[in-house]
Amino acid sequence: MAVDKGISQEELIEFLEVVMTMQGCPGEEWALKAYAAFKECTSRQQPADAVCCAH
Repeated sequence: MAVDKGISQEELIEFLEVVMTMQGCPGEEWALKAYAAFKECTSRQQPADAVCCAH
């Protein structure tokens, strides 16, 4: 959802820092998983100005 909403990496990290502070070790575990998923999703997206040259 963060990627779909256009959340920046910095905004996500700030949110995840709050999660880790409030939830301790379980929060840290899930924050790391959420960050990895965010990075995976953003690495699959092509820039808007990318040109496909399949031919």
